[in-house]
Amino acid sequence: EGFRLPDVTPYLPEVADSNISHHLWKVASAQVRPYTDLLLELLAAPFPPRPLAWALQPGWSRYCPLTGEVTSVPYPEERCLVFDVETAVREDPRAVMAVALTSRAWYSWLSPQLLHGEPFPPGPKVSLVS
Repeated sequence: EGFRLPDVTPYLPEVADSNISHHLWKVASAQVRPYTDLLLELLAAPFPPRPLAWALQPGWSRYCPLTGEVTSVPYPEERCLVFDVETAVREDPRAVMAVALTSRAWYSWLSPQLLHGEPFPPGPKVSLVS
């Protein structure tokens, strides 16, 4: 007798509509809804004004639109943002600076290597943050 795969039927969701295309559309829509909700909230918000001057300090800087205060933060506080990253490819493919915009503030990030002229440390080229 040949190899039998285990029965996975008990683990399959109920079909959400009369055909598979509608079912897959509904399942995918439900899975991306938290992200589309965040994006729509970001797009509906009035964006804060861009800072008049950028801080020259390593790491993330948050620019408060109400007071103009610049504070050092470990990472952007809001849950949804748009950002751009710049690299110095001839030196190292890792980021050297970034800017981010949220519904409540602007952020900038500067690499310590860029600011202090230090060589990039050895190690992995990409790291993931969860």
